[in-house]
Amino acid sequence: MNPRTAAAIFAALGVAHVAIGVWMMLAPGSFYETIATFPPRNDHYTRDLGTLYVALGAAFGAAARRAAWRGGVLLLAIVQYTLHLGDHLFDVDVPTEDWVGPVSAALVAGGLVLLLVVAYVVNRRRRVP
Repeated sequence: MNPRTAAAIFAALGVAHVAIGVWMMLAPGSFYETIATFPPRNDHYTRDLGTLYVALGAAFGAAARRAAWRGGVLLLAIVQYTLHLGDHLFDVDVPTEDWVGPVSAALVAGGLVLLLVVAYVVNRRRRVP
């Protein structure tokens, strides 16, 4: 993969994660009501999870500039998304809105698939015939 393209992908992942984390930290009620209606509402834990997203976003941002960090950052993100997906699948029937559990699980699964594709593409080696 072209180094500029890889850097752009990591930068975009960084921005997206920071944005989600900042939303969770600054407006946990809005985050809960919009996409996370898993009762009981707990603003403290939502802000705590927001700090993880901001930190992961910062790591993606650093990896955009430092290619050597990319594998480690992707590994961390893939493990986190895998565990996060397991939690969503376990609690798929808990949200107050019937559609929230399956949709949120699908969104986390989509994020995991995206990270796996990025890991594959970034780490793919060109074979010389």
